[in-house]
Amino acid sequence: MTTTFVNPRDVHAPVGPYSHTALVPAGTELVFIAGQVSRLGDDGVYGKLGAGLGIPEGQKAARWCALNIIAHLKSACGGDLDRVKRAVKIGGFVNGAPDFPDSPTVMNGCSDLMVEIFGEAGKHARFAISVASSRSSTRTGTLWPC
Repeated sequence: MTTTFVNPRDVHAPVGPYSHTALVPAGTELVFIAGQVSRLGDDGVYGKLGAGLGIPEGQKAARWCALNIIAHLKSACGGDLDRVKRAVKIGGFVNGAPDFPDSPTVMNGCSDLMVEIFGEAGKHARFAISVASSRSSTRTGTLWPC
C-alpha cells in the first residue's frame, strides 16, 4: 500500500450528520464521531473483505474513514485542528467474510494515518471486528478531546 502525506488542514467538508460534541466536567470539549464510512466524494470502497476485497483495499477504506473522521473533528474544533489534544479510542467495523481474520490489519490503515497526522496525540485505544453486513467496507467511530 502506498502511503501519501495528507495535510489535515486541506481536508474536505464533513459528510453526513454523525458528529456530536459534548462538554465534559473539566470544561474541555470531548468529540465523539460515529458512522464514518469508506467514501470520499463520489468515490468509495465497497465490498466484503476476504470475499472480493483484499487487505490493501481494506486499508485504503480505513484511511478514507480516517479522513472523514478528521473532517468532522476539524468542524467540531471550529476549524482549528491545533485544539486537538489526542485520540482516545477508535472502533472499526470491517465488512468481512465469515472467516475473515484480519480486521485489525485492515484498521491499521486508519490508525496509522491518525499517527501520521497527529503524531503522539494520534495514538489511541482501538477495537476492530468483522461484521456480516455493511454498506461500505469499513465504518469507524472515535472519541477525541479538543
